[in-house]
Amino acid sequence: MSLIKLNGVDINVTRKRMRSLRLTVKMDGSAWLSVPLFASNHEIESFLLSRQEWLIATREKMLQRERPQPRKYEDGEMHWLLGDAYPLRIIESKLGPAITLKNGEILLFEKPGAHPEAREGIMKQWYRKRLETCIASLINVWGVQMKEENFTWSIRQMKARWGSCCPAKRSMLFNLDLCRMPLAYIEYVVVHELTHLKEASHNARFKNLMTQALPEWPKLKKELNLFAQTKLNP
Repeated sequence: MSLIKLNGVDINVTRKRMRSLRLTVKMDGSAWLSVPLFASNHEIESFLLSRQEWLIATREKMLQRERPQPRKYEDGEMHWLLGDAYPLRIIESKLGPAITLKNGEILLFEKPGAHPEAREGIMKQWYRKRLETCIASLINVWGVQMKEENFTWSIRQMKARWGSCCPAKRSMLFNLDLCRMPLAYIEYVVVHELTHLKEASHNARFKNLMTQALPEWPKLKKELNLFAQTKLNP
């Protein structure tokens, strides 16, 4: 990866197996340019000059967007699970630490005098178990439907991706934060990564395979990212 500047804006440049240049701006205002492997410096410069007004306007929009407040894991705070928001209730109990969903609330039991910072770890362990159950069920269905077997998968906290796949090792990773998403969006990510076992890149073949398996995938992809941007706090 390399870095170039345009009107004082740092642009992260990566070369990939792709046909055309693609410029994106992330929620934090950072700019990323994906470039075909053999694109010339002149092509890159011309492309950026043609997109500089869009880049400036989009960055300003992103930087002015109201940022969600970080989670504090306090009593009454709302937390998402499979697309629904629930209030968190902190309960001191000798049975702690434990967590459960009951009567429309997430009940977190902690021992008297427990440090509040431990709550995040308890929540993440609970999320992991819920997500493992969810993904295992989806993979059992889609693995058969897509005729894929002899692969492994695991869950990890990731910052920039909902999932990843290494076709050579036939292994997949899923972002722990998926547990907060509606089931339909989790299903889209599962199908996406299973498709990468057949096709490593996001080329036309990959998109055709996705459409054959899950015709509504472009809509689900957009909805997933919008849900994350507008509803989930960091």
